[in-house]
Amino acid sequence: MKFKAAKIIPVLLAASMCFSLAGGCKKDKENGHTHSYVYTQKDEENHTKTCKDCDEVNETEKHEYDNDSDKTCNKCGYERTITPAGPSGGTGDTFDGKIYVVGDSTVCAFPDEADKLYMPRYGYGTQLAEYLNITSDQVVNLALSGRSSKSFTYGLDIDPANKIASVTGDKSCYEYLTSNISAGDYLVIGFGHNDEKSDNPDRFTTATGDKDTAGSFQNSLYTNYVKMAADKGATPILCTPIARYDASGNYTGDKIHNTANGDYAKAIKDLGAATKTTVVDLTTLTKEECLKDNAAAEMFFHHSTYSGEKPDEVPAGLDSTHLNKYGAMMVAYKFAEAIAASDCTLKAFVKANIAMPADYTIAIVDSYVKSDYTPFNKETNESQNLVGDWYKTCMGELGGASLTPFTITNTGSDSFTITTTGGKGKIEGKQDGFAAVFMQIPANKNFEATAHVKVNTMGSEKQAAFGMMLRDDIYINYTAKDGLVLNSNYLAAGALTNDGAATTAIFRRVNTTLTKSGNTADVAANSEYDIKIKRVGQEVELTFGEATETVTDVALTAVDHDYDYICLFAIRNFAVTFTNVKVEFTGDSQGA
Repeated sequence: MKFKAAKIIPVLLAASMCFSLAGGCKKDKENGHTHSYVYTQKDEENHTKTCKDCDEVNETEKHEYDNDSDKTCNKCGYERTITPAGPSGGTGDTFDGKIYVVGDSTVCAFPDEADKLYMPRYGYGTQLAEYLNITSDQVVNLALSGRSSKSFTYGLDIDPANKIASVTGDKSCYEYLTSNISAGDYLVIGFGHNDEKSDNPDRFTTATGDKDTAGSFQNSLYTNYVKMAADKGATPILCTPIARYDASGNYTGDKIHNTANGDYAKAIKDLGAATKTTVVDLTTLTKEECLKDNAAAEMFFHHSTYSGEKPDEVPAGLDSTHLNKYGAMMVAYKFAEAIAASDCTLKAFVKANIAMPADYTIAIVDSYVKSDYTPFNKETNESQNLVGDWYKTCMGELGGASLTPFTITNTGSDSFTITTTGGKGKIEGKQDGFAAVFMQIPANKNFEATAHVKVNTMGSEKQAAFGMMLRDDIYINYTAKDGLVLNSNYLAAGALTNDGAATTAIFRRVNTTLTKSGNTADVAANSEYDIKIKRVGQEVELTFGEATETVTDVALTAVDHDYDYICLFAIRNFAVTFTNVKVEFTGDSQGA
């Protein structure tokens, strides 16, 4: 190891024998003499070299270092300041523009899930600021769950849980993007998971065809995002979709987005090459990270609950598509690392000395309370069977333990009457309680459920409701008196009466929050309505009479991980008859 005296004393003395050919040193012109040099700092780039015994040598030299990371000059002891490089060459500079982010549920924010799930969903767009020299408000994350590069441009339902409206006001996310992105900004583009969904024409784009092929994935990305950003003077960055977790470790087919309709990751890379746009290949990067320890990699992904008891619990309810906070940080790190190694100008703003997250427990919500839930079992509940696959129940806040105010009958295979009396049951801000006829639905099935409903008796003026709902869980004759607080997720194509206001048509409860749509309905005795719930993948279309609404990506497997439930329901003095009740399965869902 080289010894550097300069790092111990500020001035270094060095000796060398020098014989003057032009008369020698003034101190000894006949024989010359040994110069003894003194080095002193001149400025940040140079030092001065002088002989301490004579004035013959008085020179300027560059500071001398062992290597690029060495801070101390070997000669004069000057200590320079070094800005550490990013993971692959970033400079640590700061940035005063905006980084706009568009994409799907692997990118977006899920703020209202924070204390409702054990390891809740986080999109990687929420963690980008952790690895870049920017403030959190410089990242404008417009990504929306369930969207494709195509459907993101539509004015589709924006779930209040995403809190996007606080950013965009009365504009859709795409309108806000195109109105606000400007020269010097960046646009991170993270689509692919939902463009693959050939069962949904509103979202599907084919991975075959180039940027000029109408209807292709490349054309949608290029026209709506890459060209748009470039025309605004902004810099687009394309990201291939993250790999879906594969417990077998094979990572082929749709796990890496290579489907019957083409290879979506390759389409993005081809578009990047054709348009000279930076591509971050998150498909490959996340696949490789998982394969380092595939069993442990499960912890990058969302888990809705746990098994066992704390502190020795085991995460359960795996979602192999969506990331948790730990996984989102990993992907954001991989993004920053790839940018630092690229030619993209964003590399200058990668933070110095970033590191992978090390512990999955950062994704665990300590306040989460595991549901005391036993999945519905047909064999042990034969007494509740009405006809075919239809069963009956009363559950939730019913105003007491008695079930006598609720009568449920069927007059055929597709006709049911629910009568409620005594003002019992409610749909209100904190919890629900109702009587229902229900059918168990596999969570991975697309379907269309329809019925005609007639109001026989009008309900109370407040918290009364009837209709059809699609919900996460079901309980058999289990009430608030038994300890049940019923506030799990559901979507309702139904009517909910308000105190002194028009009756709401279509409502939902998501992450315990009851949300009423802007639709209304005239409800009175003898009024009749056609109702429908149609699910295709993550999209659920709700229809009550003339009112309709489409809701995207509401978690309906947070409690019951394998099944959802279609419920025909009524409460609080409503008596209603459902006829022509039909449930038609339309194929397997292509998932998230």
